[in-house]
Amino acid sequence: DGDEDYNSDDEGVPAAVVDEAPAVNLAALLEHTWVVVQDDLSSFVLSGGLKPLHELYQSQSRDVIEAQAHRILNLVFDSDIPALVDQLHQALRVRFSRRVVASLAVMGRSAYRPSQATLDRLLLGAPLYRQALVPRCASATCDVARIISHCTAQPYQRLAVSLSGLLPLISDAYQEAAPGSQLERCTDTALVQLTMDQIEEMAACCVVFVRECCDLPHDEPLSLETRALYTAAMQLNQRMHYLEWQTPQARLTRGLGALSVFSQAHYGANAIAHGIILGILPLITSTLVDGETEQRLYCARICDGLARGTPEHHFSLLTAGVPGVLVDVANNESEPRAVRDAFGSSLVLMIHQLDQERKDTLARMIVHLWDGSGTGRQIFKAARFIYDLANQNNCPLNYLEQYLPRMIAGVESQDREKRLGSVMALHKLCMCNAPTRTRAIELNVIPPVVRMLEQDDVESQEVAGYALVTFACGKAGTAQMMKWLDLFIDREKNNPSHKLEIGMTSILGNMATYSEMSARRTMVEHGVIEVLHPIMKSADPTRHAVVAAMAIANLVAHGEDKSLLAADMELIVQVMDALRATLRGEDYQDISFEHWAPAQVLSNFSLHDQSKRLIVEADGVRPLVGLLHTDDVMTQEFAAKTLLNISTVVDVRLHADGVEEALRALLTSPSEPVAATCREALRSLARYDRVRQLDV
Repeated sequence: DGDEDYNSDDEGVPAAVVDEAPAVNLAALLEHTWVVVQDDLSSFVLSGGLKPLHELYQSQSRDVIEAQAHRILNLVFDSDIPALVDQLHQALRVRFSRRVVASLAVMGRSAYRPSQATLDRLLLGAPLYRQALVPRCASATCDVARIISHCTAQPYQRLAVSLSGLLPLISDAYQEAAPGSQLERCTDTALVQLTMDQIEEMAACCVVFVRECCDLPHDEPLSLETRALYTAAMQLNQRMHYLEWQTPQARLTRGLGALSVFSQAHYGANAIAHGIILGILPLITSTLVDGETEQRLYCARICDGLARGTPEHHFSLLTAGVPGVLVDVANNESEPRAVRDAFGSSLVLMIHQLDQERKDTLARMIVHLWDGSGTGRQIFKAARFIYDLANQNNCPLNYLEQYLPRMIAGVESQDREKRLGSVMALHKLCMCNAPTRTRAIELNVIPPVVRMLEQDDVESQEVAGYALVTFACGKAGTAQMMKWLDLFIDREKNNPSHKLEIGMTSILGNMATYSEMSARRTMVEHGVIEVLHPIMKSADPTRHAVVAAMAIANLVAHGEDKSLLAADMELIVQVMDALRATLRGEDYQDISFEHWAPAQVLSNFSLHDQSKRLIVEADGVRPLVGLLHTDDVMTQEFAAKTLLNISTVVDVRLHADGVEEALRALLTSPSEPVAATCREALRSLARYDRVRQLDV
């Protein structure tokens, strides 16, 4: 009968007969059907005859055909309908049939004025209707949506359907339906019916349901009306045998599924029960971590809905640790792909699509935790949120500077999580805003962070290391940090983790870049080159070989021994990749380089003949020309020096890449060092290109 073809919309022979048979044959068929129905009503209904008969009654214009169809339908609906419903449900338990579901949909139509008992009896099959929704069969899904639309006039009926697990499945079908299709119309009608009015009361009942599944106490007492609604729905659920044969985990899944739809504020709902759902936020957070896959997906949807609420709702998500969980799972490749994608989408909604006003409101709420009202755990989670929030270019969080003293005090707290959270927040705020970094250094932030580096706790060392990298992005920070140079070198040599090694490499790299010449000589004397040179030669991107190369290039370039500037092709390629990333405005290996940094490295490397050739062979001339077109004077000077140094090796390829045109454009630069370097580079090109010498 085609019932196992879930992707087919064909309803079987009766519909085909209705569409194609001539009128005279149709009349004869109806007369025969009348005899069959009188003789064996149950078989006729079970065979799926109701739906095509009903469609015939609605669509035909001939009075005789309509009258015959109406006579048969009246005979059916004057019989014992509840008994027929029970027979259809029993048939579904034995074998799923789209035709049986179609008959049930016709039985629930309000046009036939079914009794309340009949509607309740139809709802008893709710667990069975799931079979029609899971295979994504359009016709069966439409019929289930019709059953729900017809049978959920009362609030307790709507709640019972929600707790049966059908609600999120219908919501998914609505989201996937083609615009304007019958599937979209049917599922939309069902969802409007399920979520109309009293949505807060229904959400409250679902929260109680979830709490009872987990044996959690009822923190908020329900009103008498809500309790009555809950009791009525539970009675109907028990009649469905729903609470009897479903495990507690399965019941929890159904309850979370209903809440996930209620939290979305779709389908014309007048109010969203976010405040009620927040009552089980700790349970939602723990389920995000270790729940079953379906439960975790529903919890991610609940968080989506809450993220669309007020800043207070968003703040509650934050202090419950939800953003941190989303980050961890979304970046964990061992997690199921569906979970990672859902969590990543939730994180994007929670952070990256906030308007400026809400970002500011949230930030101010967050920093008040450092006033003493927040626990160490809350501060740690808040810092993780600041970490992502402060990454946005349109949210520099300048006004948080007034809280720097309290955050710095938090670094010396006895509470480990408050310590870690404070350092993380300071790190990100100082990374995103240079004046904030300067102010933090003036407030003596570096010594307590260095003391964390001296602790035995590896995570504390790692967090402190990354913060010190940020504080070393300028002369003020590196001048203070020179007194702990030996500690940094020791941690580089004897690091307990890969993250700490990267941090120490970056610290020494920044110190070599931003320090005064006397400090660089001190670094050379203390053996920094010997420590970093193996990392540079390894060309291992996971060890930040590019950063080590930058440090060595700055420490060696002004000395007499240029042999250490002999780079391998793999390292040059990495430097060029970093340079191209900066031109695209992207990070490289999770490091945000400014234009001048890789340009300076290439400028220093190009002092060695071997490195000159490798830069050209790595197609490095084109990006260097791109740097000449930037607005940064220091970047232009480094790029011009690099081109000047390599021009003595392969001038033909330099001409081919349009070097002369770019250099000529800067001859009138307001910066004399840039203009002088460009003039010298053009003379160098002329010396190796006699044909063009006169023109130059």
